[in-house]
Amino acid sequence: ASDGDGDVVLTGSAHTDVGFFLVGPRRLELEKAIGYRPTVSQTVKRAFRKTGWLGIVVPVFALTALLLVLSGNALANLGLSVPSIVLMLALFAVPASEGALAFFNTVVSLFLKPTRLVGYDYRHGVPPEARTLVVVPSLIGSRDDVEENIRNIEVHHLANTADEIHFALLSDWPDSKTEIDAADTEILEFARAEIARLNARYPSEGAPRFYILHRRRLFNAAQGSWMGWERKRGKLHELDLLLRGDSDTTFLPLDVPLPENVVHVMTLDADTRTTRDAVATLVGKLCHPLNRPHFDASKRVVTAGYAILQPRITASLTSGDDASFFQRVFSANRGLDPYVFAVSDLYQDVFGDGSFTGKGLYHVDAFEAALQGRIEENTILSHDLLEGALARSALVTDVELVEDYPTRYSVDASRHHRWARGDWQLLGFMLDPRSGVPALSRWKMIDNLRRSLTPIFWVMAAIAGWTLLPFTQAAQWQALLILSLFMAPTFDIVNAILPKSGDQTPRGHFSALARDVAFGTAMVALKIVLMAHNAWMMGDAIVRTLYRLFVSRQNLLEWRTASQAHKAGDNDVGSYYGMMYGAVIIGFVGLAIPVLADSTGAFVAFFFALFWIGSPAIASWISRSAETEDRLRISQADIHTLRTVARRTWHYFESFVTAEHHHLPPDNFQESPAPVVAPRTSPTNIGVYLLSVVSARDFGWISLSDAITRIDATMATIEGMPRERGHLFNWYDTTTLKPLYPLYISAVDSGNLAGHLVAVAAACAEWAEAPSVHLQGDFEGILDTVTILSESLDDLPDDRRQLRPLRQRLADRLDGMRRAVDTIKAQPEMASIRTINLAVLAGEIRKLATAIHTEAVSPQSDVIVDWAARLEATCEAHVHDAHSDDNAVEALRAKLLTLRERTRRYAFEMDFSFLMRPERKLLSIGYRVEEHQLDESCYDLLASEARLTSLFAIAKGDLPTEHWFRLGRPIVEIGFQGALMSWSGSMFEYLMPPLVMKEPQGSILNQTSKLIIKRQIQYGRQKNVPWGISEAAYNARDRELTYQYTNFGVPGLGLKRGLGQNTVIAPYATILAAQFNPREAVLNLARLRE
Repeated sequence: ASDGDGDVVLTGSAHTDVGFFLVGPRRLELEKAIGYRPTVSQTVKRAFRKTGWLGIVVPVFALTALLLVLSGNALANLGLSVPSIVLMLALFAVPASEGALAFFNTVVSLFLKPTRLVGYDYRHGVPPEARTLVVVPSLIGSRDDVEENIRNIEVHHLANTADEIHFALLSDWPDSKTEIDAADTEILEFARAEIARLNARYPSEGAPRFYILHRRRLFNAAQGSWMGWERKRGKLHELDLLLRGDSDTTFLPLDVPLPENVVHVMTLDADTRTTRDAVATLVGKLCHPLNRPHFDASKRVVTAGYAILQPRITASLTSGDDASFFQRVFSANRGLDPYVFAVSDLYQDVFGDGSFTGKGLYHVDAFEAALQGRIEENTILSHDLLEGALARSALVTDVELVEDYPTRYSVDASRHHRWARGDWQLLGFMLDPRSGVPALSRWKMIDNLRRSLTPIFWVMAAIAGWTLLPFTQAAQWQALLILSLFMAPTFDIVNAILPKSGDQTPRGHFSALARDVAFGTAMVALKIVLMAHNAWMMGDAIVRTLYRLFVSRQNLLEWRTASQAHKAGDNDVGSYYGMMYGAVIIGFVGLAIPVLADSTGAFVAFFFALFWIGSPAIASWISRSAETEDRLRISQADIHTLRTVARRTWHYFESFVTAEHHHLPPDNFQESPAPVVAPRTSPTNIGVYLLSVVSARDFGWISLSDAITRIDATMATIEGMPRERGHLFNWYDTTTLKPLYPLYISAVDSGNLAGHLVAVAAACAEWAEAPSVHLQGDFEGILDTVTILSESLDDLPDDRRQLRPLRQRLADRLDGMRRAVDTIKAQPEMASIRTINLAVLAGEIRKLATAIHTEAVSPQSDVIVDWAARLEATCEAHVHDAHSDDNAVEALRAKLLTLRERTRRYAFEMDFSFLMRPERKLLSIGYRVEEHQLDESCYDLLASEARLTSLFAIAKGDLPTEHWFRLGRPIVEIGFQGALMSWSGSMFEYLMPPLVMKEPQGSILNQTSKLIIKRQIQYGRQKNVPWGISEAAYNARDRELTYQYTNFGVPGLGLKRGLGQNTVIAPYATILAAQFNPREAVLNLARLRE
């Protein structure tokens, strides 16, 4: 994007790069020189490109006119008067144009392939002459805002680690009635401290990698408040001035100077996420001679190349607590709205002209030169499209950014209202040919106005049809209106009928098609339901903007972020009726007019009016969290069962992770023929143990200080153990800490440990945020132990009369313990006092257990004594939590933050790059240390326990993103859906990574996990055995009578041969499956006990 020293390339520069001849403007010279004759298709496409904006406008107008003529002829045949026909056609014109444009875009897309901009490959390092600053313009009004922005910036860095890419939080305080207050200063200091922490975590040579650029407020008379000058546009403009040495800005003094000679700025919204190497790829494209901006100083325009590159925007997979039905439906179809999902773009593909939506890379000098003096202060809200028009922008379809679609309709409506206001503020630029905005861009702006008018005219056309037409014809008219507005989704569904990939099974294809039809139908239905409010909202936005433009000249910069909109509005029905009252008015008016006109079309009107009057309630419902899909449905009884199983599992770790084993988990404990502990451990064992410590604390079985002590002790051990390139070896003797030979580094074991350490670090960070809150443990943890102790008491043979009084007293004490815990849960404010009573009661229970054991002296009574001791220890842990010194909270926070850094640093010290076979872009299964050689075999399937390793190594930057796409994805049909195949078809391969690896609802991994559980259940029923086949120890022993271990799986799920020859049920597989199907897991556990 520069000629080497950051200056804008001037018109007249020699276009001698080979790209100009191969794919650029000088291609015709090359074709003529070599005698090449274009094909008919190429000739037609080139002719179409030469038509400019008329190539779009004329066909759309012609198709619209055709629809109007056909509709007018049909209306005339019904005997309507000429004024009525004219009225209905005038109202139908705008909806008809929507259908015409959708049809035109669909037809053109069938013949044109999306264009891809050429570029340099800068993924391994951006050169100094292309230095780039990534900025996130944001408002910071609280610590939560700061933490969210800091977290996002850190993720941006991890996705874009190339040299010469720096990151900055570009912040303002929210609008206020005062210039500054104490809270503002505190928030800013916190933000600065967090940026300093990032720089300490990711040190770099030379200039720091992270910055915060914060502006002071100025009083804006037009807005009547103190605010950041010109909002986001002002931030970027002042940033550009600052980068070029101008100190006359509203930025507060910087802690450290910005990097010198920054050529490009990448601007991102607060909720935008970059993909791997997206910034470096964009910089490489903008630096290519074909794309460098050429600025004509005399005309003050970019005449060739681009000053802005707009990447493709994709909606994230909808998952989590906030995911809603509204979000799922409206984020399913992409590329329909130019502000949201620019997946493909007719303007870019045909005319090489994209639309800037505010998230992209721009060349600082060319951008500022093109915009200098063009935009008046306090006049433009939607500046992105205008900036793209003046500075020339391109859509980059092979670079992707990800952002969330709003979960609430109220938030989505708020931003559409803002966008419409911004679009109508551009009237002056649309109507003035001398504004510097190219004709094609002016048409884009006009098209946005047309889009904002569509719901208004659609509603009026519908009411006119209900009033002027009889019932049958009114219904047909309504169907025409619906089809015109939703032609694009209809075409998408029709286009999806034929399968696009031979890898998809027929049943899987039709299942996906049915899902697409369902989502498409839901979107059409909801848009109709919400149409009245959209019409009211667009009318309000248009009238409000025109009044402010031509009368008041006030509040033209009215704006609030999506985050503010989300926090501001409630999601209850009453709030939605307060916001959407216009839809109710339109519903009543729309029904009253045909009724008063005595038209039979009122029967059609009734159904639409009913939906519009009820639309606020529907909007509230679809905006609620989609609990039924994302949250596990689990009964209290099943929760109780699973907690008990978990408590028994923790008993293994609290029994065997001791100082004797250097606070490491032994691999296994074998009871027969004689009790023996296997004094060895692996990275996976260590990682799972540390996760178990966190879980034990969350379940309320140990105190917070005990959890910290355990994590600290294990970390101290592994920090002192011998490693290779940051990796632990595959096996260690837990008594000597010496690695076991042959020395080996397992890719999957290291990945498990790394992922688990990151999860533990996150837990420490969560505890550190509010140590005083986390000091009180979950009292259900006491009841878990009470339940097990009661079960152990029931297992004791009732064959000795003298034991019965002791048994009864112990049972009574256990009931008393339950009542005492329930009382504390009902009155948590009294917990600090009453927990002491729990410890006293637990001491009495332990004494009774000892007395029983003294009388019975049996294995069963020994178990009772053991669990009684565990109960007493658990109660004492709660006493410790309840009586912790509040003055020690800050010391506790510091210790937790130190633990977070230690665990995270340990994970990131592992170098995974040498474990990849570069010729295959795949991870070897491991490294033979003594031979200095990788194993030949590789993990080449996505459905593998190694996918956590792949994800972590890519995120860390050790493996290229391409590696993920090299992982095979063979499909097996399960019912009407497809699941990924693994190597051995074991539960471990599928369900081990999701313990810490998020696999969102709707993803193939999430779908696979659910389907393979379904298949395991089916296979168990076929064999008439419990389900849960996975790798495990089995009934074969070596000379020392130790059980052997290998992998087992379900035939059809794995590629390995002979899976049907053996059936070994691993109980842990059922526990893993509880992540996705707890009900079936509990039932299977019961069968395993039988």
